[in-house]
Amino acid sequence: MLNAGLAVVLAVVVGAGLLIASGRTASGTETAAVRTVAVRTGDVTASVTADGSVEAVNEVAANFETTGTIARLLVKVGDTVAKGEVIATLERADARREVKVARLQLAAAQDQLDAAEEGTTTTDPQTGKSTTSVSSSQVSSAEAQVVQAQATLDDAEAALDATTLTAPISGTVLQVNGKVGSASGASTSQSGAAGATTSTDLVLVANLKALQVSVSVPESDIGSLKVGQKAAVTFPAVDDAEATGTITSIDPVATTSNSVVTYGVVVRLSGVPSTVRLGQSASV
Repeated sequence: MLNAGLAVVLAVVVGAGLLIASGRTASGTETAAVRTVAVRTGDVTASVTADGSVEAVNEVAANFETTGTIARLLVKVGDTVAKGEVIATLERADARREVKVARLQLAAAQDQLDAAEEGTTTTDPQTGKSTTSVSSSQVSSAEAQVVQAQATLDDAEAALDATTLTAPISGTVLQVNGKVGSASGASTSQSGAAGATTSTDLVLVANLKALQVSVSVPESDIGSLKVGQKAAVTFPAVDDAEATGTITSIDPVATTSNSVVTYGVVVRLSGVPSTVRLGQSASV
């Protein structure tokens, strides 16, 4: 009787095992399928994204270093210029006159110095013997006048040179804020962000062959970035436009706005499509 009972139990267990192997339990429900795949290695990418706008890497303002009236303005927005090319001039009549006067004053001072160095010659009426005496104080005074006259001439020539404005870099003219006949004063303005519309600089020139994007990255992500890392850049306003980039700088100090801490990151672009322009939005 005991052996017969064990045989029945064994038969039930074997039967259940066959049902499970066939993908169906004793109650008739389906079991989860098992799929086998080969193990392989791969890259796991953690992405940091930020938005900014396209800027020129090198953008420089050109301003006269002296005041005057604009006589010629030789460029307009969109023109390409070479470094050192004349782009504007001021009226030069007064500056030329100052140079002429300064040169005459220098010549007169030099004559006085020559005379002082030659000294004064006197002749004894009884013996007929001549003697020459040189006054060191007169020579020193004449030398001082020559130095002063030379400095005045140097300043006058510099002022004349300052009436000519040349392109500070090779590139494209972005802004021209002036016209012939208007007054132009010496400016200490520095070049601002690309696409700025409030600049008071006379001419703004940028190298459009070197572009970058400046973005702000949250403090939670900045630890994942370092100079030299590569970036993929897209331009939402330009269909199918893509470029690659490289991080060239990361601000060492954070900026806080509305309790949000961010760091400035600059990405230098390469392979930029010709349809992309300054000021356009970019996603890095």
